[in-house]
Amino acid sequence: MNLHGVSTTTLLFAVLAGVGFFVLIFSALTLEEKESLLDARLKGVGQGQAGGNVTAKGTIFRDSREQELAPSFTERFMSPLLAKVGASMGERAGPQKLKALEDKMASAGGYHNMSASTFMATQVVLAAALAIIALLLSLDLGLAPTDMLLFVIVLTILGYMLPSVDMGSKISARRKEILRALPTVLDLLTVSVEAGQSFDRAITNIVEKYDDAIAHEFQQVMNAVNLGHPRAEALRAMESRVGVEDLSAFIHVVLQSEQMGTTLAPILRIQSEEIWRKRRERAQSAGAQAPVKMLIPMVCCIFPSIFVVLLGPAGLTIMKSMSS
Repeated sequence: MNLHGVSTTTLLFAVLAGVGFFVLIFSALTLEEKESLLDARLKGVGQGQAGGNVTAKGTIFRDSREQELAPSFTERFMSPLLAKVGASMGERAGPQKLKALEDKMASAGGYHNMSASTFMATQVVLAAALAIIALLLSLDLGLAPTDMLLFVIVLTILGYMLPSVDMGSKISARRKEILRALPTVLDLLTVSVEAGQSFDRAITNIVEKYDDAIAHEFQQVMNAVNLGHPRAEALRAMESRVGVEDLSAFIHVVLQSEQMGTTLAPILRIQSEEIWRKRRERAQSAGAQAPVKMLIPMVCCIFPSIFVVLLGPAGLTIMKSMSS
């Protein structure tokens, strides 16, 4: 028996494979959830709680059943799934690959507060989900085996690459945001230092005044300094996270000034003027490229409409005269 050109045996095998896959996942998640609930109950007994279960968030439940049903689907299913897959992926990837991925995620501003192993798990789970969807769609549409295989491979690769593409776009957008805000931030730094404040206090002014990507980066610098790290090390870490050329040049100048013991205020003033000059040059370059970029939509969208409006009546008149 065939269904849209696909044998019943193939369809039954695909359904059983999908059911078996999800049964294994749910079995592992159920075991992990029961273990976590048992730990929570033992902790509650150890703390002498009576009259209800108290979670880490302070929510009080009347019984264990209510506590089991309280978490959302994401907390009960997706988070444990990503944690288990991420742990396995992290062991196979190795520390160097994880460190490189963590640095890339830091450039994206943390990327949804994920760890590197969780990000890798997201890639694998999304690829598997799209592969299953592609298989079911192929069976439903009755595609040939070759087309079915190609469709599954394409969607699997797409699912695996989507998180990386999204992270790359976030990194690019964040760098553009930092590049736009950098001249204004350097002006505030320069004014603060010229007014007699220390460089650390000037950075604190930026953190207090702004709430954008560059302010968050300077906040991480101050957090590292407060924890006892050298300021030079914290600034170099920010340079490696951000990857913006103008900010890197500014950090190098500041570090050289500290090493040579020169006054910082004149150097900040020169750097601020230089970065403003580069910003004007980029604006002029973007303005010069605007006519070239406008040419393609004008040729493809505007000119055809103009031709229809101008030549349409003349074409109709010619057609009527030829027909008569």
